[in-house]
Amino acid sequence: MPKIAIISRPDQGVLIDVGGCATLQEATQQLVSTLEISGEFWRGLSIELNLGDLSLTTQEVGRILAIVAEAGIKPAQVFASNPLTVGALTVLKVPVATGRPSSSPAASEQAAPGPAAAGQETGGAAESPEAGPVDGSPEATAAAETGGQEPAPADGGTGAAPGILYLRQTLRSGQSVSHKGHLVIIGDVNPGAEVTADGDITVWGALRGIAHAGLNGDAAAEIRALRLEPIQLRIAHAIARAPDRPRKGRNAAGAAETARIVNGTIRIAANTPD
Repeated sequence: MPKIAIISRPDQGVLIDVGGCATLQEATQQLVSTLEISGEFWRGLSIELNLGDLSLTTQEVGRILAIVAEAGIKPAQVFASNPLTVGALTVLKVPVATGRPSSSPAASEQAAPGPAAAGQETGGAAESPEAGPVDGSPEATAAAETGGQEPAPADGGTGAAPGILYLRQTLRSGQSVSHKGHLVIIGDVNPGAEVTADGDITVWGALRGIAHAGLNGDAAAEIRALRLEPIQLRIAHAIARAPDRPRKGRNAAGAAETARIVNGTIRIAANTPD
């Protein structure tokens, strides 16, 4: 579970979730790091905060609220399951949310590929008219869990996703961003960080963490980055893991790369001019 997550929900606003943190110190460190995003990003958004099961005094809750306030955030409501924290929020007259916050599943919480899926990696990558040149190393591909059949997009085949979320930030280990649309990260996604989206994922930097595009089952979704060096990629129900050794000729021309499903398999292709 990520220590902190930014979950963008077009119908409900944005949830900042620090429920994965075990201590106040961890929560404050993650918040300070994550909220490096310009205050302009948060302006006009309905924002909720989840403190999970953290046990916090009134002073400690006040410290967290001060951190988010510095980023221009005033939570519409705060989720908390610990009675001490709930009492502190009540004393500070902060609206306490009932129930559990709705959130998108993180990539790491999805089922890992079983032996059959991992064993179906192919030795040669097929050419696709729309895909461009494809890296042919075995490590660049992994079979879909659907037995080679591409799952139908949940949007009926249009590939449409509701809105684009832009973040100008490098994501560090323990940080997660999820969006019900297309996600664009201007920065790096470091090992231990996770990004998930119902649509495409574009990283204007290095993608070295975990990425899951087409979270709603859209097999037409794509993952692209200036440097594509992920721990794990997922598109809809297809999974590709990190290779045991560097891919031969990877990004030799310094071009960005795109991962997409071709013939039921995730393939990585360099983006080259037509």
